[in-house]
Amino acid sequence: MALLMRSAPATETEARDWLVTEISPEQFSSHRSALTQGSWMGWFDMAVWLKTPAGAMQPLQLELVYRDASGEHRVPVDRCPTGGHRTVLLNAALPLSFTGRVRWAAFVLKRLAPEAKVSLDLCHLVPQERRTDRVN
Repeated sequence: MALLMRSAPATETEARDWLVTEISPEQFSSHRSALTQGSWMGWFDMAVWLKTPAGAMQPLQLELVYRDASGEHRVPVDRCPTGGHRTVLLNAALPLSFTGRVRWAAFVLKRLAPEAKVSLDLCHLVPQERRTDRVN
């Protein structure tokens, strides 16, 4: 269980986004529709379980951020309202569009207050249709 780390600000509006965890680009390339060049789309199941010992003192907004041949993309995944939650599950099954290979990806909590007490419990990103290697 790792504490969240503050991400390096890329712009003024991202200064308070927090990096939850990086995602291996191979998770995306294992989708059966994945291409090394050109545009492609695939569905992915995503889930992040967070521990919030003091409760969710603010809404928690999870985004998937990734970079491919066409640049950086931010995709809203899920949102949790404030409350006395000790654990939070943020999840979705979403279609994602790509150009070529994914070069970098991460789950990010958007605009998390610096005093927030949040830690990562578990996470996953799974292609809904994995590539199968068949020998004929």
